[in-house]
Amino acid sequence: MVDFLETFKKLLSGGSEELGRDDLLRRVADGISRMRTWGAKGSELFPPAVVVKISVADASVSLIKEMVDDPAFDHEVEARLKNTLVRVTGVRMPVRRYEVREASENRIQVKEDSESAVTRLTIEGGDLDGQTLDMPTRQRVFRMGRGEWHGSDRVVPNDLVITNSDAFVSRAAAIIRRVGAFLELETRDQGEFLLLHRGDGARVRPAMTAKGRVLVRPGDSIAFTDGASKRITIKVVED
Repeated sequence: MVDFLETFKKLLSGGSEELGRDDLLRRVADGISRMRTWGAKGSELFPPAVVVKISVADASVSLIKEMVDDPAFDHEVEARLKNTLVRVTGVRMPVRRYEVREASENRIQVKEDSESAVTRLTIEGGDLDGQTLDMPTRQRVFRMGRGEWHGSDRVVPNDLVITNSDAFVSRAAAIIRRVGAFLELETRDQGEFLLLHRGDGARVRPAMTAKGRVLVRPGDSIAFTDGASKRITIKVVED
């Protein structure tokens, strides 16, 4: 226990041999920032997706993995990236994926992620049972619901049609957003009748959380219900 605590303290504080959190954040943000190019009229452009490869000594691998798996880490990376931009408005941040591996020395590489995993949703139940919906890496916001339109005003379309005729699913049921390396689920008109079933068995209602949004990971399932027996389940998978 003492050795673990000492390693953890060194990791957070940094040092000649350990990779501290602040140093890791800075090096990751700097590496992604160097991927930036310039478009028409001085616009700043990033690749759609990048992979951050972090090499560390064996004793630090599990701690670094835990660090980059925390959404707060990626949120801070994005905040640092935005501080480097000339114009923040209109700049699309790249989707970020982190890989941590053992090595003899600390090293961080950032490359365009041409092999980024594709997230898919598989529908179970309802009139579209068995269908699979793709979530392209380049897209940041996905509107979900019943039928073609995200609402009765027929102005904004649904990106992910869950059902065409099951009335207990709202037209503007929910929204999934890409937030850096993560997905966030927000309920809309589905309200409390939207549940997230986590891969570890836990259940959470986005409407009942402080932010109204919850993180979604591969292996989770999203359930649209009528509050009783009717249900359509969406399984989140990654290839």
